[in-house]
Amino acid sequence: MQGIALVCLTQTTTFYFLGHIIQPYVLPKSWQFSVRFPTEMYEEYLQICVYFSAGLFALCLVTLPLWKRGYKVSMESAGRKNINISYTELFMELMYQAAQSGGFNFTMIPLALALQNMAGYRVNCIHFLFGAAEIVLANSSVQYKFCIMHQLMHEVKPLYAMTHVEHHICKSIHPTSSATGLWENWMMGQSPFIVSPIGLGPIPWSMLQMVYAGANIVVHTMWPSQYLLQWHTLHHTILSDVYNVNIPSPYDMEHSKSVAKLQDKLKEASLFIRYEALSDIAAFALIGVGALIFHYGFGIGASRVDWSRADW
Repeated sequence: MQGIALVCLTQTTTFYFLGHIIQPYVLPKSWQFSVRFPTEMYEEYLQICVYFSAGLFALCLVTLPLWKRGYKVSMESAGRKNINISYTELFMELMYQAAQSGGFNFTMIPLALALQNMAGYRVNCIHFLFGAAEIVLANSSVQYKFCIMHQLMHEVKPLYAMTHVEHHICKSIHPTSSATGLWENWMMGQSPFIVSPIGLGPIPWSMLQMVYAGANIVVHTMWPSQYLLQWHTLHHTILSDVYNVNIPSPYDMEHSKSVAKLQDKLKEASLFIRYEALSDIAAFALIGVGALIFHYGFGIGASRVDWSRADW
């Protein structure tokens, strides 16, 4: 695990310095900035992350019958007619996933803060732009890093036990999930993406609003309708061997037993599997809806932050 982590951290570091070098040549002068954030902004942000997870937990709890139905839909899609999950199991698994929902932010933010204070780390505009593009096109961009690492974790059982097991230990899956195992981010250089650990991870509100209020809700919810079945949800509920989140990679299409068995059937039933771009479109739409709810409903969010407090 540590050997893989060092390779990925080397990759992350290389992209950081590469972006720092090329930014003056590829961006207009008005965009050639870098930024760092005070400790107080991070503290406020992490508190909001906890409140967000608690609120999402409460919402999922009061709508538990929907997710029980969603689990049954997943089972039926794989031809498993008599497999159910109890409300007790659902409650315990929902509570477990909510309890470890801060795994990414509570690892990334302290690390970013330490690098800022000890090594002068700053986020450059070019890192932010590439990181944002990766997140917006998440179901396509993950094939270049996450898909490979994800399959490796599943096929190498000791590595799976060290890095990924917490994400799969439950029978069900909920949007309160942190989306990773506890040591998974460390092993992947702090992110399943290539540039986002240096371009988005250290920026307050970025991962919460662009991932956890977006794609994470789309792919980690057992929607109670066959029209909304998704490969990544099935990866959790029926353990399908599709590793590239919602859009099977070329390797998945060629080698996945689940794709060979279920693709044609699911394509007729599910909009997400019939129209591959829908996953990213839905995630992007949720980001927008979430931003409006944060801003107008609770008076918080990236649009409400006093960014002048940052060191530009």
